[in-house]
Amino acid sequence: MVVEPTTRDFRLERKAVKDLISKTPDGINVDELTRLAEMIGISGDDFQKVLKSLLNSGRAYYDDLGKIRYVRTE
Repeated sequence: MVVEPTTRDFRLERKAVKDLISKTPDGINVDELTRLAEMIGISGDDFQKVLKSLLNSGRAYYDDLGKIRYVRTE
């Protein structure tokens, strides 16, 4: 397994996508999240890596309706 180093750009992209998800308390459809991320300049493989990182870390998850939700830790 190859672990890529976390870059500053990746962390900023991850925070931006996390913010998009966290602003939707009822969850967000993957297509809508993709569209919003593209509007702020995060698309393609970069978006997929960020989303995968959020899902794998437990910061985001798919609910029963297939929407992505953010895990609040406050």
